Amino acid sequence: MSEISVIVPVYKVEKYLSRCVDSILAQTYKDYELILVDDGSPDTCPALCDEYAKKYSFIHVIHKKNGGLSDARNCGIDYAFTTDSEWLTFIDSDDWVHPQFLELLIKACKDNGADVSSCTFEPVNGVRNGYAQIKDCRIETDTVVNLFARRYGYDTFNIISAWAKLYKKSLFEKIRYPKGKLFEDSYTTYKLYFATESKKAVVHAPLYYYFVNENGIMHSEMDVNKMEDTFDSYLEKLEFFHKKGLGFLFEYFFKDYCLKLNSYKKKYGKNALFKNVLLRHDENVKVFLRAYYSSLPKPLKKYGYKKWINGTADRLDVFWCDYRKIKNGRGRLFANLWAIKNYFKVRFLRSAK
Repeated sequence: MSEISVIVPVYKVEKYLSRCVDSILAQTYKDYELILVDDGSPDTCPALCDEYAKKYSFIHVIHKKNGGLSDARNCGIDYAFTTDSEWLTFIDSDDWVHPQFLELLIKACKDNGADVSSCTFEPVNGVRNGYAQIKDCRIETDTVVNLFARRYGYDTFNIISAWAKLYKKSLFEKIRYPKGKLFEDSYTTYKLYFATESKKAVVHAPLYYYFVNENGIMHSEMDVNKMEDTFDSYLEKLEFFHKKGLGFLFEYFFKDYCLKLNSYKKKYGKNALFKNVLLRHDENVKVFLRAYYSSLPKPLKKYGYKKWINGTADRLDVFWCDYRKIKNGRGRLFANLWAIKNYFKVRFLRSAK
């Protein structure tokens, strides 16, 4: 029996796979099984996976037809449910982890009765020599709502990415990653956090090394599928948090959605293919918000949803936030003069169509 199932989807990473697997083999916590899911990789990865499996009995290799990252992760999850493990973690095959990654994440869960623990991560462009020495790291526990309400930075409390976390396996009983989506994490991770009301743990130590792969999906050029997936995931989150009655999270992701939508309009709005996607999602979110308008959080109602969609509300929101800061720092008279000078410029500034 292994307590943790470590799932690594593998596809076209022959340059990086050994770095990833060797970092897992170097773990101080040894009670784990490693599941390498070869997603029909056309390079030497399948052979490399088999070599590791021949050498180590706790490494299991699954060779499957290419189906994408979601399908590979789901395949690893399904296999883990045939074993006696209690916990799951995902490591992308071009990333690597600190030797104490498993040790500190499972300790945080067990010591605090948490069903999910996460750690901070460090983006790395090239080869890293050695690891930071972890002596005393702060572990914080709270409900997911309270943790998110504190507005931690993305590297501290990352509610989107699948990696840099340890999950109770039972959370995946009814949840899988959506096949065919490019940003599958955005559709799934937050649901796992809210699957139970158990406390979550945050380990304030950089235990996960995220390789900034210039050839990866995140850094590839924008296309219609990427844009569709980005916006579809926002609409799913909005519906999810509305049903949960979590107004401040609905507001947070709605504002983020509007920022993304307007930035894409400015950048891609003149492209015929992208323009159609943008117009469709513009209308989708209008229909969505009309249906829920009566129960929207007050900050969203203040300007009306149309002003959020066209970018006016976001500019006004920033304007009044700046006004309050100026008033607190330099007084009401100075703030009023500043507001008179800038209000109409902000209010009537047109966003790109």
